[in-house]
Amino acid sequence: MVSRLITLAVIAVVLVVVIDSLPDIKRYLEIRDMLDPEGVDLHEYGLAEGVLATVRQRAAGRKVAGIQVRFGVRHAVDEESMAQAFTFVAEGTEAASAAVTLVTVPATLACRDCGLTAETTDVLAVCPACAGENVDITGGDEMTLESITYQPVPAG
Repeated sequence: MVSRLITLAVIAVVLVVVIDSLPDIKRYLEIRDMLDPEGVDLHEYGLAEGVLATVRQRAAGRKVAGIQVRFGVRHAVDEESMAQAFTFVAEGTEAASAAVTLVTVPATLACRDCGLTAETTDVLAVCPACAGENVDITGGDEMTLESITYQPVPAG
């Protein structure tokens, strides 16, 4: 009897949490459908939310004109999709009209067959020297808010 009451209490708490988050889920689904009507998952939306949180913290209410973000190639971020996602998540904030510039950071490829070490933007790369597939790919997983440009404050 006690275990059933505990189970029911847990279910009630979960339902309250889900019901409280329904507006956020609905907004996410609406934005996802606008960004990608074919239904392909766009991870840029989640990344944009994280970037926006950092931008808002640093901006401290100042109007943001633009941001530059460095993403490692392993994040597979599409610049246009990221800019669209950021525009949607930033709506109504101090970063609402900010331009988004993306810098892609390459990964490092090390071939175990011929010893070559080189940069690559292809995470499924083969060695450019010997065409070997026996490679290690490291790095390319960075995510850094590189800069924020603020709108000028009118003199007055």
